[in-house]
Amino acid sequence: MTASTAPANPNYGVFSLPVIVAALGYFVDIYDLLGFNVVRMTSLRDIGVAEADLFSVGISIVNTQLIGLLIGGLLFGVLGDKIGRTRLLFLSIIVYSGATLANAMVHDVTMYKLCRFVAGLGLAGELGLAMTLVSEVMAKEKRGYGTALVAGFGISGAVAAAIVAKYVDWRAFYAIGSIMGFLLLLLRMRVRESFIFLNQIQDDTRGSLKLMFSSTSRIKRVVLCMMLGAPVYFVVWFLAPFVPEISKALGAETQYPAGDAILYSALGLAAGDFIAGCACQWFRSRRKVIGVFMGAAFLLCGYFFLAPHSQTHLFYSVMLFAMGFAAGFFAVVVAIAAEIFGTNLRATAATSIPNFMRATFIAISTSVNYLRVDMGLIPAVTLVGAVTFILGFIAIYVIHESFGCDLNYREE
Repeated sequence: MTASTAPANPNYGVFSLPVIVAALGYFVDIYDLLGFNVVRMTSLRDIGVAEADLFSVGISIVNTQLIGLLIGGLLFGVLGDKIGRTRLLFLSIIVYSGATLANAMVHDVTMYKLCRFVAGLGLAGELGLAMTLVSEVMAKEKRGYGTALVAGFGISGAVAAAIVAKYVDWRAFYAIGSIMGFLLLLLRMRVRESFIFLNQIQDDTRGSLKLMFSSTSRIKRVVLCMMLGAPVYFVVWFLAPFVPEISKALGAETQYPAGDAILYSALGLAAGDFIAGCACQWFRSRRKVIGVFMGAAFLLCGYFFLAPHSQTHLFYSVMLFAMGFAAGFFAVVVAIAAEIFGTNLRATAATSIPNFMRATFIAISTSVNYLRVDMGLIPAVTLVGAVTFILGFIAIYVIHESFGCDLNYREE
């Protein structure tokens, strides 16, 4: 790592335009990403999917979207370091907004998967590029407040998705998401590139995947970030969206609605992400905060599976909120991903790593789907969840602290 001797980057405040636009971008990103989980059952039934296939087809579509996120994360990350964060954000918005609009017109599973794949490609660039920009334009002592605002407001996109889905059909739901994306594009046009990026624009190593994966140290950092984020995806992407099937398998008197599961877990997640970001500032540590939140999420998930499940709707709502709150450290992990790589690889890391983390859902869902045939759904979910959290705790122990580090350096 080599420090840059370029002029200092002028610092923006917490409520500056780059931070506010990043928060709005993450809001639209989450609305679209978790939107399928909200309208999964109604939309699949409408296009003719049999009731018995809703679980497996739903997982298949989510996995297809995540493959798009994985590919898009690498593509937009590399290009973000090569040609700039703001330019790529424009392309990112156009791609996912167009795909989401097309999603409102599908009539079969194949086209549904295609639209979700293309949307995943575009959505992959939104959070990482925005977080990179926020990290580079704010003072290092106050970056935590910026990421807290982006995360806390952005996650509320899932809350909006759950509410909107209660009042409109699934086709209108996707059309609304597309319109929000195109409106965001107008705001993005007013955001300037960070000086840290502009100061290193002649660096030929910017956005080099070869450089990214040519060092054992850098590969280790990527893997550790993936391990840190995996428990979030177990709770938010698997446990909450598939609560209807899980609650039924646990013996609940009535199947808990997917929309309510997303609503209450997202409310908790939004509050948790905001508190976690602020807690990093208060305790001047990201590792300690993640450790506390992940520990709480582990205990709550354990109680969720062990508690008697002839419970009321209120029990599930409270538990989903609590588990969502405890899992609210994803944006802190993304901030770490942006901080532990130099400027010439920062957008590549901060865009690709969150999507690598999202792709851990593929391993989680595929493992559960395979194991449930012989073990049953609940033992399979419990086993996969336990392994996911153990890997997360190992990552907390191994990864180094990044709070307050100077970002004006490059990778060699």
